[in-house]
Amino acid sequence: MMVINARPNCHSSGESTAMKPLSPMRLLLIVMATLVVGACASKQPVTTAPSEAPAQRSVLPEQQPAPTEPQLATTPGGVWPPRPGDELATEADAPPMPKMFSTDGLALDGKLNPKAELKIRAVERWALLIANRGEEAFMYLSPGYQKTHEKVRYAAEMAGRPVRWFRAAFDHAECASETSCEVTLLVDFRVRMSAGMGTTESFAFVKERWIATNGVWYHLPPDAG
Repeated sequence: MMVINARPNCHSSGESTAMKPLSPMRLLLIVMATLVVGACASKQPVTTAPSEAPAQRSVLPEQQPAPTEPQLATTPGGVWPPRPGDELATEADAPPMPKMFSTDGLALDGKLNPKAELKIRAVERWALLIANRGEEAFMYLSPGYQKTHEKVRYAAEMAGRPVRWFRAAFDHAECASETSCEVTLLVDFRVRMSAGMGTTESFAFVKERWIATNGVWYHLPPDAG
């Protein structure tokens, strides 16, 4: 059997003292005590440092697109959309519309210039028709039409129509050449309705063909061919 010295050697007065060998029972107790202490030591909880909390990510708010201001537009009624603090635009705020050359106030008493510009000739012819002066309006028709039609009959046809014109205004002209144009006029008229319903007013855009001969503008009626 193996002998274990349980006590260290002690030197006293320069002499060594020998240890007595342990009995088997005592040795067994020492071994068991050692095992129990080791087992208890292995069961001690291991203390670990607390882990750091994960860093919170900062959430940035989503960037919204910058609001764009609506584009202002100039309309016949003014500026739209209205700016903050402005009242809705009215007709008084709108820029004045260009005045159309019309039969309103057109003088027919004086001598008319046969070589006047196209828009004047076109409006003068309508002014004569409105004034029931068909024979004079006949002179504004093309020379070839005048040769093949009667002036008196033409005047009677114009006066006998159920539509009564009371205003005509030059709108625009589209010219294929210096001597041929298509004129557009805005004509206001009254129509007599059936018995007991009186008359009604309306308007229409009328297109006419005009040709120039020797510097004079003439209207070419649709039935002239």
